[in-house]
Amino acid sequence: MEKGFHQACEDLAPEQRFVVFPGSEHFPLQHGVEAVPLQDLGRAMLDEASCRKVLGIPVRAKLKLPPSHDCGG
Repeated sequence: MEKGFHQACEDLAPEQRFVVFPGSEHFPLQHGVEAVPLQDLGRAMLDEASCRKVLGIPVRAKLKLPPSHDCGG
């Protein structure tokens, strides 16, 4: 991770920090950063967006991997 990533995290204070890569496994990195496969992050974002719409959860709700609840399809 480059210096700019850490500076941006300081400025933005995100709840979660991800490095997206074309692999197949999740694993922790330093400083609370998680390496996440592109496919898994995209799927989680779509699942979360669907759940937000169905359940009326605000857009700024915390993203969790894997999704924290089942929307029932």
